[in-house]
Amino acid sequence: FDLFTSSLPSFKTKHLTARDSNENTITSHSTMKLFTYSEAITLFSILAPVTAMAIHQGPELIAAPNRNSDFSFYCRSGKSYNKNYLMGEVRDAINLIGESRTFLIHPEPFEEVQYQISGEQWFYPLQAYYGSRDHVVFTRDAQVAGVVHLMIRDNGERYYDPCIIT
Repeated sequence: FDLFTSSLPSFKTKHLTARDSNENTITSHSTMKLFTYSEAITLFSILAPVTAMAIHQGPELIAAPNRNSDFSFYCRSGKSYNKNYLMGEVRDAINLIGESRTFLIHPEPFEEVQYQISGEQWFYPLQAYYGSRDHVVFTRDAQVAGVVHLMIRDNGERYYDPCIIT
């Protein structure tokens, strides 16, 4: 007990005095540990950031369609894409991965929107020759993860809005 109490920062001792039935004086010592103001501030400054830290959960994962089911996606562009069309585009895109190309429309790795799917995500423009800003997101094993629509804010910032699976 003495080793423990001597290692604490500061303390205050109270002496209590009483008399027993034979008029003998009984003295009791109670020790109460108190932090000084500076020690309390130091402790708070260490613990406050830890207790106030938000729990990082990572990006929200969006459900990918079941590859064995029929599905389609409806985008903010007003266009709808069914499974058969998307699978054809994905096959074309996979054939282009790794080829050296001089044209701009090609599959690229995609990390802006995270889907519940295993493997590296890629994206490929849909109907790019018609000015569409929709892209299919897929994996190298030809699994469709989703479809996204390129959005541009007033300040020029670009982001991808996931299309709705139907």
